[in-house]
Amino acid sequence: MTTVVDNTTDIIPNSLVVKSASILDSLQRRRTSNLPTFTLVDAYCNAHHLYQCRRRLLPPGILSAEKAHVTKELPAVTCVMGLQWRFSQVSNAHLLFDRISKRNVFLWNVLICEYAWNGPYNAAISLYYEMINNGIFPNNYTFTYVLKACSNLSAIDVGRNVHDHMVRTGWEMDVFVGASLINMYAKCGNVSNARQVFDKIIQRDVVIWNSMLAAYAQNNHLEDCLVLCSEMASKMVRPIVATLVTTISAAASMAAFPQGRELHGYSWRQGFYFQDKVKTALVDMYAKSGYVKVAINLFNQLSEKRIASWNVMITGYAMHGHATEALNLFEKMTCEANPDHITFVGVLSACNHGGLLEKVENISNQ
Repeated sequence: MTTVVDNTTDIIPNSLVVKSASILDSLQRRRTSNLPTFTLVDAYCNAHHLYQCRRRLLPPGILSAEKAHVTKELPAVTCVMGLQWRFSQVSNAHLLFDRISKRNVFLWNVLICEYAWNGPYNAAISLYYEMINNGIFPNNYTFTYVLKACSNLSAIDVGRNVHDHMVRTGWEMDVFVGASLINMYAKCGNVSNARQVFDKIIQRDVVIWNSMLAAYAQNNHLEDCLVLCSEMASKMVRPIVATLVTTISAAASMAAFPQGRELHGYSWRQGFYFQDKVKTALVDMYAKSGYVKVAINLFNQLSEKRIASWNVMITGYAMHGHATEALNLFEKMTCEANPDHITFVGVLSACNHGGLLEKVENISNQ
């Protein structure tokens, strides 16, 4: 192999490189992590050191090396592939992958994962089928990644084919894979298939419940979402922030104030009274239900007011004809945050409902 002279003075120690590759190799053999490769290296290196790690592990000359040599250094090569993705060198990572003669499932997963998240999504699906044709059996992470690609493309036919493969290989009952399958069917608008997957999973964790709640909410099955949340509570499954935001938003969208108020009490009893995302969902629910005083009280309790928080309160005022309050809140917002198009729609709506037409032109010019 061609010797490459590295003139950089700030070189990452060899021991650090070996330690990073050792961890990757260990996880590869145990197959217990779904983290992208570069996040593991990040545990030892900062962004600058990552670049040095890539150069030390795999100088440019290695691309002209024999496949046998590349395969021998598989743990280090796997590490470098992840680093190539971190530095947006997609073609180099895939070129390196193509030069490896004996690829294990971990290596395939690294490449499929990155395409599934960053595109092109069809490449992830193509690699999945190529992997199978090469006699490599997918694991739960493989299925999760390829289903993500199917979701991004709304490719339900491919998703069904992957589902069939999961059934044949015994992964359908896996909670990790099941959540991805529910998400895929939901993104493709097939709620009934998503529910069938949910019902087949006996040991459900909060991620599975959240996936099904989101599937209902995304497809406007709002009442089903609230019913499922009640069932989840009856099973004594502790919610997380995503659970409450999804269900409170569903109650807000269907103007189901009694259920929304019940969810407010439930979230407080579960200890989420300090969570701004939950409070913002409650602000939206109370504002849409006409209880603007309760909404503004919760809004004022927020530890950090994000754009979404300002928008739901301004829109709530606008919906119920409180034009002056909406404008005052907008003026306050401009001192603390940058309004977006949703903000301006809410303010203009407030001006229109409040008969403040002279204000419309001023706001339109901002």
